[in-house]
Amino acid sequence: MIIYRGNIFNDNVFYSEVDLPMQNTAGESTAGNWSVDAIRAVTNAEIAFENPTYASRDLYRGYSSTADFFNVFPHIYDPKTENTWSVKTFELTGAITKFLIAGLYRSGLNLRVSNAKVVLDLNKSLGQVHSVETNGKALEGFKKYKIAGTDGVLAVF
Repeated sequence: MIIYRGNIFNDNVFYSEVDLPMQNTAGESTAGNWSVDAIRAVTNAEIAFENPTYASRDLYRGYSSTADFFNVFPHIYDPKTENTWSVKTFELTGAITKFLIAGLYRSGLNLRVSNAKVVLDLNKSLGQVHSVETNGKALEGFKKYKIAGTDGVLAVF
């Protein structure tokens, strides 16, 4: 177990000049994009996913503490293991990636996505994912892509 020493309520781990809304689970948010972009950057993945369902509160302009961050994502701590969720990377083909995204949207959930464009056709009950692109190009069915996501994304699959 890693023990953090110090006052996590006043440690001022970062400063923002604007409010950072996180609770928009059906669309884009600055902080949501920031979080999934950070996941992709730290893993050098081609695409990263995050589940917006687990965000519980917004961050407000000014200094924020470690406790503020955990209040945004209170569901990420598992008292049984005494660990927080971790970031995972894995390789998936373009076809499997598209299939998994389609299943997620079909179940009524959404994703935060980094470095990918997902085009949906909500008039269909099956095959709602019309296309998925990364770096301006459609995913190739048999090509493998490095994907990153948290345990929160994996819990959905």
